[in-house]
Amino acid sequence: MYSILAYATRFKQLFAVVLGAIGLLQLFSSTAAAQPYPNKPITVIVGYAPGGGLDSFCRMVMIAMSERMGQPMVVQNRPGADGHIGLSAVGKAAPDGYTLSCVPHSMTQSVHMKPLDINFFKDLAPVSLLVTWNWTLLVRPDLPVKNLQEFIASSTTRPTPYNFGTSGASARLTAALLQVRSGAKLMVVPFTGTSPALVAMMGGHVDASFAAYTEVAEFVKTGRLRALAILAGQRISAAPDVPAITEFYPGFDPSAWYGLVGPGALPKAIVDKLNSEFNAVLNEPGMSQKLSDRGWYPKTSTPQQFGELIRSDHERYGQVIKQYDIK
Repeated sequence: MYSILAYATRFKQLFAVVLGAIGLLQLFSSTAAAQPYPNKPITVIVGYAPGGGLDSFCRMVMIAMSERMGQPMVVQNRPGADGHIGLSAVGKAAPDGYTLSCVPHSMTQSVHMKPLDINFFKDLAPVSLLVTWNWTLLVRPDLPVKNLQEFIASSTTRPTPYNFGTSGASARLTAALLQVRSGAKLMVVPFTGTSPALVAMMGGHVDASFAAYTEVAEFVKTGRLRALAILAGQRISAAPDVPAITEFYPGFDPSAWYGLVGPGALPKAIVDKLNSEFNAVLNEPGMSQKLSDRGWYPKTSTPQQFGELIRSDHERYGQVIKQYDIK
């Protein structure tokens, strides 16, 4: 009898130990779950090659954001298919806040021109508009034109159209819009990126191109390229001597911006936290000035406002692409 009682007592002791261990595991699990976001590095995808405007901007901002968030925000380049590889990657990522993406306005255009293997609206969560910027119309310095009017006029009278280097859906679409609005005659020559197009122009292989001013400021200052116009509603502080295109064609102001998105099912609490933190960093006077000096103008928003901008640009550019059969 004593042996049976001893075994029963021992079993109760072991059972208590097991229950205690389970309790500790639950406690640790609850503590881990309750850890504030973020508690590990965050991957920020850029769907374009290193060295371009979006990549440079994203890396500059993520350095400051890493310090503010207390975790590394690691930029990862996934170039290809006009940014669609990057969009697909973030759209398919776990909605835990540890995979985000810096995106350009051209994503609202490219989805009309080639298929995307995620649902553009359901699988991407708008977090915030970050900055606006402007295309610059550039020509090679030996081209016999000194301003925009001469460039447009000569394009219609010379034997062959000007070769116009483009990279990506946005540049192709903007070149088409410029031809429609001004009557310019241009032969679009596609490149895989802005840098190759600029190299080709400086080498005399193409006559003109578009680029963000931040990418070409030094080339313009040293005379290796000539800036004819900023595609904006007014002149920009980074290039006050370059006229705005609206000085010649009122209302022609193609919007350009960079923003932040996450996976579609990203929890509202994480979206709101990211939105708040990015707004704080971009509107800090030192950062704001640093960005403005390079042609990026902080313009933050709520997630809802950014979502509305994405939808309106998607609809607006979709109509233009269909109307002019832009491929």
